[in-house]
Amino acid sequence: MAPRRPSAACAALAVALLATGVARNAAAADPACVAAIDGGDAAFQRDGVWSPATPGPLDGVAAVRTGRDARVEIRCADGLVLTIGVMTEASVESLVASAAPTRNVVVRLFRGIVGLASPAVRRARTEIRTPLAIAAARSTAWLVETDPADGATAVFAREGRVAVSAPTDPAAGVVLGPGEGVDVTASDGVAPTARWGAPRLAEAGDALGFGWR
Repeated sequence: MAPRRPSAACAALAVALLATGVARNAAAADPACVAAIDGGDAAFQRDGVWSPATPGPLDGVAAVRTGRDARVEIRCADGLVLTIGVMTEASVESLVASAAPTRNVVVRLFRGIVGLASPAVRRARTEIRTPLAIAAARSTAWLVETDPADGATAVFAREGRVAVSAPTDPAAGVVLGPGEGVDVTASDGVAPTARWGAPRLAEAGDALGFGWR
């Protein structure tokens, strides 16, 4: 009796299973986000414990902290890039959790300065939150800085458009265009937008380093 040939359905199932296995292996080998470090005074938090930052995959990292001479650049598989400047502490847990361009990302900035560049392929919302402000965009380049003493926050749009509002009054917000910035304070709320001058941009770029200089 001649051996029976596998049916087309069985063959299709085998191909699907093989493709699934390949995809899983590729996902395991290709982390969602990786870090580059400039300077030695940086730390990562995993499971509530801080340890010296090391370049490479950020699996399990919940927060990043930098000192006076340290900067960290996080590059994700979906093209999103987060730059963490000097003297900064930020939560990055939702950023490093996956690399899908449809995911929503929330970075919580406790002190210092961060810059974020989102590619045009991203279809989800990206937010940077401080105690006094929520800055949100989809595909653009922008930075946010905050003072830990009083929560005063500044937001600048280098490219694209960025919506800025106060958590206590979301309706009283502004939308920044390229080259525009805004300050948010506890006493005055969201101020009118203004063009940032070269000295202020240079100071922010120096604090961030990497591609922001």
